[in-house]
Amino acid sequence: MNGSAESPEFPPVRWARPLAVVTLLALNLGALAQDNAPVADAAAAVPKASCSAPAVPAQFRDDGAQIRFVARARIYEACMQAFIEARRRDAAAHTEAGNAAAGEFNAFAAAVAEIQPPPTQ
Repeated sequence: MNGSAESPEFPPVRWARPLAVVTLLALNLGALAQDNAPVADAAAAVPKASCSAPAVPAQFRDDGAQIRFVARARIYEACMQAFIEARRRDAAAHTEAGNAAAGEFNAFAAAVAEIQPPPTQ
């Protein structure tokens, strides 16, 4: 390019910032792909409830059978409530981690957006 008025500068200065953002993000795609593997594994590792529900009879034989069933049902309920509460705590921790990651990335993106184009020659 000879610098004449007919030969546009390539890439144009107006492309400098978006081009820098795209380049920086593209360079990190390999690392991002590697970091996503644990996410898929984590989804498969979500625990299932291991609580055993008591068999539900069509009719109680006697008062003792009803008392035993109610006792087992309360144990089952307590087990399920504990499991549900643990999953809620896990969900809150995961949400907090996701929000922190989003904040970190937003700060990065804001810094990238502030990159100044090289000085014109």
